[in-house]
Amino acid sequence: MLRNSSNYIRLALSCVLIVITFSLVCAEQLTRAKAIKIALKSQKISIDNVNLVVPFQKDSLRLSIIDKYLGNPLKAAEISDSIINSLDTNDIYQLVSSCAFLLDLTANIPVMGETKEVYPWKENVNIPPKLKMALDVLMTSFVDARNNMTLAFSDLDSFQIDSILKNSLKFLAPDHRRIDNQVNIATALEKDIRDLEEETADNRFFELAGKVEMQKILAAALSISKATTNSIELVKAVKAISGTTTVPSNMAYGDIVYYAETEFGPIIIGGIGPTVYLGNFAIIIDFGGDDNYFGTAGGTDTLQQFSILIDLEGNDLYWSGSHFSLASGLGGIGIIYDGNGNDIYRVENYNLGCGFFGWGILWDSNGDDSYIGNTSVIGAGFMGCGIIMDVNGFDKYQSNLYSQGFGFVKGLGVLIDINGNDSYMCTGSIIEKTNYYNHYLSLSQGYGFGYRPDYPGGVGILADFKGNDFYTADIFAQGSANWLSVGILYDSEGNDVYNAYQYAQGSALHLASGVLIDQLGDDVYMSHGTSQGCGDDLSIGYLNDRAGDDNYVVWDLSQGSGNANGIGVLIDEGNGSDSYTNKDNFDIRGFGTWRKEFGSIGIFLDLGGKDSYNGKGKDNSFWIFSTYSIGIDFQENHGLKSSE
Repeated sequence: MLRNSSNYIRLALSCVLIVITFSLVCAEQLTRAKAIKIALKSQKISIDNVNLVVPFQKDSLRLSIIDKYLGNPLKAAEISDSIINSLDTNDIYQLVSSCAFLLDLTANIPVMGETKEVYPWKENVNIPPKLKMALDVLMTSFVDARNNMTLAFSDLDSFQIDSILKNSLKFLAPDHRRIDNQVNIATALEKDIRDLEEETADNRFFELAGKVEMQKILAAALSISKATTNSIELVKAVKAISGTTTVPSNMAYGDIVYYAETEFGPIIIGGIGPTVYLGNFAIIIDFGGDDNYFGTAGGTDTLQQFSILIDLEGNDLYWSGSHFSLASGLGGIGIIYDGNGNDIYRVENYNLGCGFFGWGILWDSNGDDSYIGNTSVIGAGFMGCGIIMDVNGFDKYQSNLYSQGFGFVKGLGVLIDINGNDSYMCTGSIIEKTNYYNHYLSLSQGYGFGYRPDYPGGVGILADFKGNDFYTADIFAQGSANWLSVGILYDSEGNDVYNAYQYAQGSALHLASGVLIDQLGDDVYMSHGTSQGCGDDLSIGYLNDRAGDDNYVVWDLSQGSGNANGIGVLIDEGNGSDSYTNKDNFDIRGFGTWRKEFGSIGIFLDLGGKDSYNGKGKDNSFWIFSTYSIGIDFQENHGLKSSE
């Protein structure tokens, strides 16, 4: 009875605080920051006291941006705004420079001299001067990049370098033991022995990985991306190209103007007609035609360190079943630039903007394109960076796992789409066996992931700037993160649909930060649970919709809910007429559990409009359900009343 009485007293005091505070700001424009202050003041909490403290010291693998989010969880929207604004650029070099700070690296402008080598194209009369200059610029950048990559791995011998590059793939393989326990062990002792052996190998891997100088890898990426940006303009300025050459039949056939062998690998120039590329190339420049790429084009692995492709025109097909063959870097730098055309990119694993101990970049300027892959594709980074930028067109992105803006340990994965009505689908390939038999792990669409419990994760970003878009995934996706990592999904404009099952749409667990921000449009959010602004276990889950008539549908533990010392926030801004639907009416819309020693914070705020609720909450009202949690529906120029 005393407990009930204290709750009533607390509710009454909160009511007074909310009404008084709101009356002071109702004549002004109600901003997100002011609304948060009102919510916190009602609970007698200062925003400066709301933070998530990591219970162990920062190590060399933990990125600073992770601590910035955890130290300022209620400023997650502002931090994300700053990150996305820095990525809004129009050339490859600037994008690489903008990504560097997220990896705690310094983007110094590369200084490259002129090459002293006399390459065979120098005397070729069929190659225009600007095209010769482009080749010179690229080859000079390769020399500079080779020097930097040598320094990056200088603390390791050749065997150790080969070991970490090859073994890096196992951590994000679809059948890795920490994701899918598909191996049957006869006895508990055998299992213990296997786990100990793998743990020892993992520790050895990261010990060696920590010796790699990431700043030097960035320097190589800056040199080659700057050279690529400059070369694109030089190639575009070429008015005409013609000529014939002899090419090995296993390398290419079709409209080919020039072919030569160099110290970095073969280079080839295709004309305005269709060409089929079969081999592994250091440089490809293609002026047009509907081309097919079946070999290495803008991809690098342990055998080839640098690869650049510049394709100006044509409806092209990029198809590979090999690792790190298209717009990818394994211990190197790989870049694809595709100018115009409706292109198809189809791969298996570790491609299309994938960087492991390197940088992989895909820049598609125009066309309705399709990107299809399996694992670690379409913007994925591990001890490196993977970037995919699509500027114009109605595009389709389809993958299974670790993709569409995925960051693993000290890695950054970025997917940016500037314009067009796009669809993002993560179909899944691994069943989430812990709790379900018919749902799949996605870990995609702006997802950060760490190697729990030993190593912190990275940063995954999906940013779409314009268009009516569809996002589909299953478990762990759409601005979500797990274990000392950051995941961001940012959509600037359009009527969008977000569909997932669990741990999605601004959700995080285990000392992580998951953020979904939608700026404009009438949007639909659908998920089963632990979504739509849900922070679990010392994490911040944050969903911020800034305008439009929106619909939110969930089952439970969502829409501004904190669990196990977590912080969950859902803020719907503007004067849209929104709808909130749920199955369970217990742990939603301003809910925080008292699990573990500190309790949790849940904040639900609707800043205007005529809204409808089928469960907890009411238009133009506030409600308090648990300690340190609150829901408020603000109505402009109106007072507030308690809905409970």
